Amino acid sequence: MRASLRIIVIALAFVGTAPQLLAQTPPAPIINVEGLRQISAHVHIIPDNSVALVPNIGYVVGDRAVLVIDTGLGARNGAAVYEVAKKLAGTKVLYLATTHVHPEHDLGAQAFPDTTKLIRSTDQEDRRVRPATRQGLCQPFRN
Repeated sequence: MRASLRIIVIALAFVGTAPQLLAQTPPAPIINVEGLRQISAHVHIIPDNSVALVPNIGYVVGDRAVLVIDTGLGARNGAAVYEVAKKLAGTKVLYLATTHVHPEHDLGAQAFPDTTKLIRSTDQEDRRVRPATRQGLCQPFRN
């Protein structure tokens, strides 16, 4: 009986601190698109400025298309990266490549339109498509 009471008291103590722990969660890191700079005739970058969970973003501007390299973490960052891509591309075709499967490198892809051509290695696609997807329970990430 005393052990049960002790467990209940400890559990209530943790429940009481949950709002404090949630309040201390830092906001998601945001890509600073104002940091966009051209480093060669056809290459632009947004540097990560050594901010954790912010990747370096690259844009390669060709005559007929623009290649975007990485997207940032989440829809907000992806939308910001996409807006820069639209300005650089104009009416050119957009390609998106993610360097590897980490949230800060590929979770912003959801902000890009379906007309964007995605470039991924087979290994990345295999990691992206979960067993539930293979069973038809959810849609795979678009190609």
